[in-house]
Amino acid sequence: MSSKPRSSIQTVIIDSQVTMRAALKSLLETQSNCRVIGELTFADVSTWNELTLPDIVLVHYSGSESVGTEQFQEIRDAFPSARIVVLCQTVSAGQVRQALQIGVTSYLLTTAAPLDFAAAIQAAYLGKPTLSPEVTQAVIKSATKPETVALLTHREREILKYIVKGNANSEIASILGVSPATIKNHLNNIFTKLQVTNRTEAAMYALHHNLG
Repeated sequence: MSSKPRSSIQTVIIDSQVTMRAALKSLLETQSNCRVIGELTFADVSTWNELTLPDIVLVHYSGSESVGTEQFQEIRDAFPSARIVVLCQTVSAGQVRQALQIGVTSYLLTTAAPLDFAAAIQAAYLGKPTLSPEVTQAVIKSATKPETVALLTHREREILKYIVKGNANSEIASILGVSPATIKNHLNNIFTKLQVTNRTEAAMYALHHNLG
């Protein structure tokens, strides 16, 4: 993603229903600094060939739709540099974990208030994840146990706090006076101890257990 500021956040909407795509476009363009440059169904994703690549890909699906690893991977492959934001009606811990493993930035429920939704889009554009509280609770309950907190060292807990804040490895390394490679090693240990696969899941765990 380019570091140059834009007047608007270039956005693509993916949804099976044309009426929902229209509603989401209206919401995005009235409640946030977004310009919708594409509206796709899931089947259209692999055919995207526009020169302009989106900053944000907003994916909406209902609880009855079968959207899993294959669909998320197709979206990631089609838009490798975009931040992916998922909007869903219900929470499935397995579905959420699949999405996060592919690289989804944010996962929200449709019950989110318009202003919260707009804030999540802006945060995702900046690389900061947002997850609805119900999403966080579902994933944490399905994946981890509270006693694993005791396995973390003081330094690992310290690093987790910076992960929650959205700091990059290089920033954490500078703050703590160590090398980025050292931070990466600590993160690998944290992921193993917490049974998570990425920074977003680690941040969710930290927030759930008041470690952030």
